[in-house]
Amino acid sequence: MEVTVHMRLVSFVAAVFLAMLVIYPAPASAAITSFSVTGQYLNMGLIPGTTVYNSTAANGINATVVSSGPWKITAYDALDAGSGGAPNKPAGTEGKMSEYVTATDVYVAAGKHLTNALQVSGDGGSTYKNVNAVGTAQTIAMGNENLPDGTSVKPIFKQVLAANEEAVKAANQYHIIVTFEASQN
Repeated sequence: MEVTVHMRLVSFVAAVFLAMLVIYPAPASAAITSFSVTGQYLNMGLIPGTTVYNSTAANGINATVVSSGPWKITAYDALDAGSGGAPNKPAGTEGKMSEYVTATDVYVAAGKHLTNALQVSGDGGSTYKNVNAVGTAQTIAMGNENLPDGTSVKPIFKQVLAANEEAVKAANQYHIIVTFEASQN
């Protein structure tokens, strides 16, 4: 499953960023009977120089895995544009939200990106891991049990913002797609 995060600077007394998550399907492995991610959007108010978390109550995103044996859920940045078919993310922006033109669904080739990688937790917020590039996927949840009725994981996102984060043009947003996959552990 892929999760898209958009962030846009809004004019208030303090610079406030908004984030939105959109989910797209990705394949599961043979040991996984089914894997689904439900929920469509997440809005987070983000202020430069702060660390922002989204709570599971605000999140609404739920990853459910049904497995016949040991399983794990991983998260990574595939540097792609998701199901929209837009050009891929610029190299060097792995795990980081990057400037994106929402009207045309295109990344800005030499655009801005946030200083720190987006982080995700699959254990209720005890441990956060950077969203890395494909090939270095981070395991956010796992289990050894047979789960014929499934189990649910609620990903929690965290973004650490540097004090000097730059706003993008009014028509643009910061954007990232996080891909979630379930596989045999």
